[in-house]
Amino acid sequence: MAMTEAQRKAKDKYDKTNYKTLLAKVKFSEYTAIDEYCKLHDISKARFIVWACNYFIERGELPPESEVRQIENDGDGEI
Repeated sequence: MAMTEAQRKAKDKYDKTNYKTLLAKVKFSEYTAIDEYCKLHDISKARFIVWACNYFIERGELPPESEVRQIENDGDGEI
C-alpha cells in the first residue's frame, strides 16, 4: 500500500530530525563481499556498517597498522 502525502511528509520530517546520510566509495570487490555477507545474514548494508564501526569504536582499536597501510597503499590512493 502506498503512503499518503501526509505519511510521506511525516516520515521525511522524522528522518530529517533523526538520521544523517553516510556515503562511502568502495571497490567492487569490497562491495561484493559486504553485499554477500549482508544477504547471508539478512541485514541491511547500513546496519552492517553501523555495527562494524561501533565494534571498533567501543573497543578503542583499529586493525593492525600493517593491514591499514596495505589498504592505503594498494595503488589507487584510496582507503
